[in-house]
Amino acid sequence: MLAGLLLNARHVPFGLTLGGSLGGRLRHRLIGSHLMTDEATAFTLARPAGPARRRAFWLAGTLLFLAWNVGTLLGVLAGGAVGDPAALGLDAAFPAGLIALLLPTLRDRDTRRVALAGATLAVLATPVLPAGLPVLLSLCGLVVLAVRRRRPPLDEPPVQPDGSLVEANGSTIEVDGPVVAGGRRSVQAGEASC
Repeated sequence: MLAGLLLNARHVPFGLTLGGSLGGRLRHRLIGSHLMTDEATAFTLARPAGPARRRAFWLAGTLLFLAWNVGTLLGVLAGGAVGDPAALGLDAAFPAGLIALLLPTLRDRDTRRVALAGATLAVLATPVLPAGLPVLLSLCGLVVLAVRRRRPPLDEPPVQPDGSLVEANGSTIEVDGPVVAGGRRSVQAGEASC
């Protein structure tokens, strides 16, 4: 029972991530929580925030709910005729499907780093921890993102809230004009860039 609770604890971060996609009403959130699956979460997060993400959640969640229940009914009715699912390679279908759903979310570098760190932790912990705990431990992969965001890149000085730059020696440089990502200011026509 504990393993089941731990395995399903992954729905806590799903709910935190998808909360805005379910709708504002309590009724929508309660119904949506029953449609929240790994697959529906992957489809939803592959869409831009807003109405497109909300439609993706409800469409994927509803279709998966229907397919799951119809598939279960067909499995019960025809399961004896199929024989050993491992002989047909059906045991690999579920992990392959999850990987296919995960790939579109790995577009940016930080997400790939977090996913790799989380997967590594889960794989290393699987032989020594009870079922469900390695999945929760994989959430520690987010530490990679937190550590990366705390340190400024070595080649660029950090930008202060007032827009000034701090050099390696600790001195502050005032910058006129907008500061863009990476602490660099956009150079206007007629200005010197050095």
